[in-house]
Amino acid sequence: MDKKIQVIREDVKQAKNEAKKYIQFPVAEVSYLLQQIDDVDQSKFNILAARDNERNLKEQARKERDELFESISVLKQQMIEQRNYSSRLKEQIEIKDKALAFYADKNNHHWGVDEGTIGEVIESEVMMDYGELARAALKGEDTKS
Repeated sequence: MDKKIQVIREDVKQAKNEAKKYIQFPVAEVSYLLQQIDDVDQSKFNILAARDNERNLKEQARKERDELFESISVLKQQMIEQRNYSSRLKEQIEIKDKALAFYADKNNHHWGVDEGTIGEVIESEVMMDYGELARAALKGEDTKS
C-alpha cells in the first residue's frame, strides 16, 4: 500500500480518537473516505497492470514483426534460387531439344556413295557427328546453334 495512504489512514485514526474527546465525528464519513482511498489504490494498481500489459503486447508484436520479416527474406531468397534453378533447367531442355531435333531431322540422315571412287561413302550429318552432339547435350553443353 502506498505510504501516503497509510499516513493518511493513521492521521484519520488519530484525528478520530482526538475528535472523540471533543466532538462526535461521524464514523460513516470516515469509512466512506477510507473506502475512497482503497478505490484509488485499486485504480492505481489496475492502471499499472494495464501499462505492463500494453508494454508486453508491444514487445510481442515487435518480435512477431521481426520474425515475419525474417521469414519473408528467407522466402524471397528461396524464390530467387528456384527461379535460377528453373532457368538452368529450361536451358538444359533447350540444349537437349536442339540435339533431338538434329537427330530427328531426316535430312541429316541422307548419305550416299561417291560414284567417282571405289564405293567411298559420303557420310550424312548424323554419321559425321558420331554422337558428339548427344554427348555434349547430356553434359548440358550447347555446341550448335
